[in-house]
Amino acid sequence: LGEKVRPAAKSAGRVLNTPADAYAFFIDRCKANMHIVLAFSPVGDAFRTRLRQFPSLVNCCTIDWFTEWPADALVSVATRFLGVIEMTDEVRASCVGMCKSMHESVADLSGRLLSEA
Repeated sequence: LGEKVRPAAKSAGRVLNTPADAYAFFIDRCKANMHIVLAFSPVGDAFRTRLRQFPSLVNCCTIDWFTEWPADALVSVATRFLGVIEMTDEVRASCVGMCKSMHESVADLSGRLLSEA
């Protein structure tokens, strides 16, 4: 390992006097260049449980949603989270529709912005 990292260390301007220096350079390069892709399904309780168990998945990662949520999933999530808030059924239904509409309009406008750019 020490001999394999020497050329890279030399080009980076680092002097490797000991095997520990070579190992430290190798670890630094690994940290700087390692990228890990994790794929989770956002459907169900497993994703939520994992996020609670490992908060760094939210705090220290970039989350990309690659597909739009289906309308029934948006309604389901809004209904569940608004279900614990005290309001009339008529107001709750309107709020659920508003949440769904906001998400869908953001997706539509994002697509338009991307096509115009």
